[in-house]
Amino acid sequence: MVGALALGLLASASWGATFSASPTGVAGQVGSRVAEGAGCGSTFLTRSSSQSIAALNSISCNTGGLHTDNSYFRAYDMSGYPDGFDVCEVQIGIESAAAGAPGVGAGITQPMTVNVYSNTGSAFPGGTLTLVGTAAVDLADQALTVLTVPLAASVPAGALEMVLEVFTPNGQTAGHSFFMGSNNLGESAPSYLQAPACGAVVPTPTGALGFANMQIVLNASGDPGIGGPSIIEIPTLGSWGVVLLGMALAGAAFLVLRRRSAV
Repeated sequence: MVGALALGLLASASWGATFSASPTGVAGQVGSRVAEGAGCGSTFLTRSSSQSIAALNSISCNTGGLHTDNSYFRAYDMSGYPDGFDVCEVQIGIESAAAGAPGVGAGITQPMTVNVYSNTGSAFPGGTLTLVGTAAVDLADQALTVLTVPLAASVPAGALEMVLEVFTPNGQTAGHSFFMGSNNLGESAPSYLQAPACGAVVPTPTGALGFANMQIVLNASGDPGIGGPSIIEIPTLGSWGVVLLGMALAGAAFLVLRRRSAV
């Protein structure tokens, strides 16, 4: 009976999930940023015009601020990296993260997974995604920050795109709240959100969900791939070449023997 009641409460919580902003943020606050060019590698990839994190700018699929399964994506064109790209870290904007029930979760962390994919075939959200790197994060409570996650991933040569994903699993039972960091200061490609409990069963631009100002901060640092060693072709002799070489050697030998006999 108790188990059935608990399942019913969980189902009703998920059923009531909607896309909405954080109920606890303070409008007008702006958080920390990452300086362009920062990071472990020589190359800093971002789609964001600014690394500022704004309060009350992001939405998630949640009930009372407690999130269902949510995935956030950014895609990066790899046409400028013909030999691939080696990721060493991912930077993630965080508007707010609170583990445990509101007011109770101090010191508790919540799970988050960061994935790096190579994409081939067609532009994201189409194409074929292949996982090339992942990192599990125990996310501490924080607000208006940019979190750096070390992550080793190699996007291979020939990939159309590199796709970054931040996944936060359903935290309603545990009382977890997470809102991705974003701003409305411009982006060079769409931000994507996938949340099946709210009807976004595939990665969907935040603008198409009605939240065009949610331009997420999700960057990667690393180094362009290095091409393999050049192949030096060594000429080989065909059958006629072998015959001619044999005749030349035989002629040379005949001349040497003739000179010796003359002496």
